[in-house]
Amino acid sequence: MSCFFRRLSSLLLLGVVWFMLAGCAATRPAMLPLAADEERQVRQQVSSLLMPADACGRCLDVEARIVVQSLWQSGTLQGYLLAREPGAFKFVGLSPLGQPLLMLTTDGVSFRFISVAEAAAYEGRTTAATFRKYAPPGLDPQTSFFWLIGRLPRDSRIIGISRDEDGGGYWLELANGAAGHHRVLFDPVQGVISRAVLLGEDEEPLLDVRYGAYQQVGALGGAAGCRMPGTVSVSGRGHNGAALTVQFSNWLLGTTCRDRDFVVTVPPGFQTVRVE
Repeated sequence: MSCFFRRLSSLLLLGVVWFMLAGCAATRPAMLPLAADEERQVRQQVSSLLMPADACGRCLDVEARIVVQSLWQSGTLQGYLLAREPGAFKFVGLSPLGQPLLMLTTDGVSFRFISVAEAAAYEGRTTAATFRKYAPPGLDPQTSFFWLIGRLPRDSRIIGISRDEDGGGYWLELANGAAGHHRVLFDPVQGVISRAVLLGEDEEPLLDVRYGAYQQVGALGGAAGCRMPGTVSVSGRGHNGAALTVQFSNWLLGTTCRDRDFVVTVPPGFQTVRVE
């Protein structure tokens, strides 16, 4: 069963989704205190990070190129991603000839992963003990849509703001109902999140997600759209020095996602394995 999770961790964020992969060592945020008036100004600026449905929509379709590097192997996987807030998505990985190699779909509560090479389907709940063993504690799969695109979940509360010691912007400390301890780095010049860190009880990073190559993406129907990251890079503790980068292209916002769009049927003859 561990082979399945290692493969899944190697191919998806979490962070593509809930950022299951944690790799090489991440660095602890370096912060300086703010004056009260400066903190009020920052709070006004970051309101735009609570994703506006009219501009960005609540569903997206995007091409994704996943680059995995570790001590033992490296490789890339091209595919496409369909995602809907707060935590539903479907990822299809393709061969160089455009044929499906693997498929993963989840609503943030349950999942199904199909490996064509193994002629097998793995399915279960994201709360299963075996599944959670390979996911960083405190990262909620049901908010994966927002972490994927560098936005704050709608129920986020900012409980503290500090200046980045290296001049990268402002660190926002979040309380969003999850068990984890989150900090995100807000770039006031670009008006985007450049980094998100999940911290453990010892204040050391469990997961470090960096967003880059932002681009203005228009929505359907001529809406203004919003800024989306072109790259998402993941690092953290464990997993033998593995690192993951996802490169996005051909964003399509404002599409209509239906529940049936996230259903993947197990092909005839494939073995179904229940993950507990």
